[in-house]
Amino acid sequence: MGRQWQASGWRSLLNRAWVVVIMALLASLPAALEASPVSQPGHYQGYSEARFGGWRRSSQYVAVSDGTRLAMDLFRPVQNGKVVEEPLPVIFIFTPYGRGMSLFKGVGGEALNAFTPVGSYIFRGGLTSLVRYGYVIACADVRGLGASYGSRAAGNDRVEARDARDLIEWLDTQPFSDGNVGMWGASYFGQTVLEAISTNPPYLKAAYFGVTNFNYYDAWARGGITRGSAGEVAPDPEREVKFAVPVDGDVDADGDGYPDQLWEAVNQHLDNGAFTGLLRDLPYRDSLSPDYLNAAKPYWEDTSASNYLDTIERSGVAAYVFGAWYDFLRRDTVMTFANWPNPVKMLITQGVHGDSIIGSPFRLNQLAEVHRFFDYWLKGIDNGIMDEPPVYYATLTTPKTYRFFPGWRIPRVKRWQFAASWPPPDVATQSWFLGAGPTGTAPSVNDGSLLRQSPAAASGSDRYRADFSITTDLEPVVGASVPGGAEFDRKGLTYTSPPLRHRLTLDGLPVMNLWLAADNRDADIFVVLEDVAPDGTSHYVSDGRLRASLRQTHTPPYDFLGLPWHRAYARDENLLTPGQPVRLEITMMPSSYEFPEGHRLRLVVLNAMGKVFNMTPQTNPDAAREVRVYRSQALASYLSLPVSNGTAAETAKRTGQETGTVTN
Repeated sequence: MGRQWQASGWRSLLNRAWVVVIMALLASLPAALEASPVSQPGHYQGYSEARFGGWRRSSQYVAVSDGTRLAMDLFRPVQNGKVVEEPLPVIFIFTPYGRGMSLFKGVGGEALNAFTPVGSYIFRGGLTSLVRYGYVIACADVRGLGASYGSRAAGNDRVEARDARDLIEWLDTQPFSDGNVGMWGASYFGQTVLEAISTNPPYLKAAYFGVTNFNYYDAWARGGITRGSAGEVAPDPEREVKFAVPVDGDVDADGDGYPDQLWEAVNQHLDNGAFTGLLRDLPYRDSLSPDYLNAAKPYWEDTSASNYLDTIERSGVAAYVFGAWYDFLRRDTVMTFANWPNPVKMLITQGVHGDSIIGSPFRLNQLAEVHRFFDYWLKGIDNGIMDEPPVYYATLTTPKTYRFFPGWRIPRVKRWQFAASWPPPDVATQSWFLGAGPTGTAPSVNDGSLLRQSPAAASGSDRYRADFSITTDLEPVVGASVPGGAEFDRKGLTYTSPPLRHRLTLDGLPVMNLWLAADNRDADIFVVLEDVAPDGTSHYVSDGRLRASLRQTHTPPYDFLGLPWHRAYARDENLLTPGQPVRLEITMMPSSYEFPEGHRLRLVVLNAMGKVFNMTPQTNPDAAREVRVYRSQALASYLSLPVSNGTAAETAKRTGQETGTVTN
């Protein structure tokens, strides 16, 4: 009995010892991993020490050069309960969305100040998590919004640009700054980054920004058709004062229930101009507005970073530009990278506009990229980030669907890869011609074909009665689902390829060459490229649009990657002659997308789109009600598709067709 107990006891002790050893090893694993330096996209450790235990927020008003006071939050490291006085690099965010927000009535100004740079909870812990590594984070409300004083004539104007420069200069003079300032921003406050750089601020060294404009007109009025805004609410001091966060020391001395300075500031916002209305009322690139602060200068030109490239070059600011393949501004992401005159990197992920900003366990960790980039440029840490090829991007494929999210199509990454440039240098262009139907694949009025052979017939066309009831939005600001093609397939002209014998990878910006005639003097034309699965379901891959009267092409003032560019000045308008065919060259949105074997390509032609200010007979007497798309030997309409060389080299074999000759 004793021997049996003794053996059993020893086994129990040995088992416990093993448990202790395993627990000790597991406990030491994070330290071991942390000690092993890693610097690669989405993963960064071992190069920068988390020296501080946390951060403390303070806020104040900072007066800019014209005396307007702007609200500024500072997040500084804390050690042993005290704010660290050591000078450190500063990362600056200049936002219209609230440097801090009180989302729950009664919680007070401290409620969600982790909601700084548009939310610590939505940006993988937020930039405030970098404070532990020896950074100061500064976030300010733009004038006319949040707790800042003043008003603005329009978003992203040159007054705002001057404000950004003033705040950078102020930050550099503070004892907590070591003279190295960076900026971070996305969407609107990606524009404030570009505004700042366009003023050549002497202390700004590097900027991480994305999903924003490079050329305002080409981004928001693609093809001369203005995009609808995500929404605009008229100024309301009673509403704003409940959500904006007052600066430290702002009290309700007069007993009206609101902090005095905050109440004074939000009442000045009543003089703000209407941003969406301004964009809608400027149809040409050179349109002037009496409501803009400089009535003698076109708004589109005055606010475009592409017009300040010489100044940007003099600034020397290094840039890390990020975008997403379903973001409505992704073409400008690519153009920013192609034109940036200083050191530059580019990251393109899956997702839509807001989704590319919001942190998610299903996305590449952008906070690691921010950390890597600023460690290199603001701290001089040689972590190898600038030794990598400058482009890192995802190639997507058929979206994933889930039973518990019916109707959702979640972007799916096929692979990640580096590239020396984008589009990659190993692409070749395929021509896909519009052809006759039916193919038995689409419920459209024509059910046409999309073929590699150029048309042999002397005549051929498809009549389309414009359908202005389309509501599908190809440019969602937020949301996880890829737009489906069902509504387009029912209401547009469709041209569908045979099933692909092998995969085909689109890498670049397609161009649609379209011959058409209309029954009136103008028409808004939309083209959509879809992926059609074997079961017949379709979803969006790329699109383009063009107002027919603005079809004339010009030499672009910046590198447009050799693609057709429409200047769209008022004097360039060339109205149609009803019934007379014209050629439209429509530059489509960039993508990296793998069409799987057995899938089909589909090109859809439409007269309307959801969430854009397209013309209708009710809004413009020149708007066509009917168009005719040509697909004959003399008037061949075709899609120029940039395809990765791995698939383009076997074009005829993979599609089962011979390559045709383009006939204009």
